[in-house]
Amino acid sequence: MSHQPESRLFSRLEIDGNKLTHQPGSVLGSTALVAGTTVGAGILALPAVTMPSGIVPSTVLLIAIWLYALICGLLIAEVSLNSIRLEGRLSVGFLAMVESTLGKLGARIAGGAYLFLHYALLVAYVTQGGEILISAIAQFWGISTPPTWLGGTVFTLLFGSILYFGREKFVEKLNSAFVAIVITSFFGLLFLAAGQVKSGQFLVQDWGAVGSAVSVMLVALFYRKTGFKAPP
Repeated sequence: MSHQPESRLFSRLEIDGNKLTHQPGSVLGSTALVAGTTVGAGILALPAVTMPSGIVPSTVLLIAIWLYALICGLLIAEVSLNSIRLEGRLSVGFLAMVESTLGKLGARIAGGAYLFLHYALLVAYVTQGGEILISAIAQFWGISTPPTWLGGTVFTLLFGSILYFGREKFVEKLNSAFVAIVITSFFGLLFLAAGQVKSGQFLVQDWGAVGSAVSVMLVALFYRKTGFKAPP
């Protein structure tokens, strides 16, 4: 008997013994998840890489890359929802979508690029996160700074254990809390920097220097998601 594609999206129903339970979605949690994966470490480097080009060139480029990222996200969401409808599954992985759309060769190319990108990002986050974590611990306990490798190890064991053993709701709330901390810190930084604004910098325009900021903006504004789930 041939499989007929479903004509609708599956709801968030899960089997619990002999009963079906509804798993409600969270708009706030989903928003925090996208925001947390979008606002990457490159955000911290944006002021340094955009300063040589000036306000106007960097702003134009930033808006252009944001529009590109927005269009890509909407297109991926459309393909994801269509794949969920056709395959009749609650969630579909990104590489599975690529294979169904571009074939096995396209999936292999995308998989290699995906693996390389996330490995590089993982190394960067573990290294920098471990350095910050171990420095904070050293200052709190008033001890000399431990070796760098210890920071990466503690960072990996701590947050890796939380992600591996933590329940979905706990990880979602923890991520929302971290995003709230980032937003609060960002507005605090804007408040402190408001008194250091120099009006003469608004007149600086060097369109030739704006190209060096493209890679950092791409890393800072693109979100990284391995799959897409059907809405509740």
